Amino acid sequence: MQTPQETLHHRARQAEQTRERILKQRLLSAQELARELGVSPRSIWQWRDSGRLPKPVRLGKLVRWIADDIERWLADGAPDLSKRGSTRRAGR
Repeated sequence: MQTPQETLHHRARQAEQTRERILKQRLLSAQELARELGVSPRSIWQWRDSGRLPKPVRLGKLVRWIADDIERWLADGAPDLSKRGSTRRAGR
């Protein structure tokens, strides 16, 4: 069993690894994603709010989508992800 300090260190290490993985990805703003999909930025926010899009990531106050996630979503036929039971979304 880990001590509380070991648990905190482990979680901090995991968070840092996740952060590094995200920062190595190509990230898209709502405006960039809208341009890529040929829709308005407002549609992107509405789709995000409804859970239709892949989950964005938050970097401070910024909300970004990982380009690889969007490409996979499009390759899968752009399914409505809200029907998969996921409710966790990043804020605007």
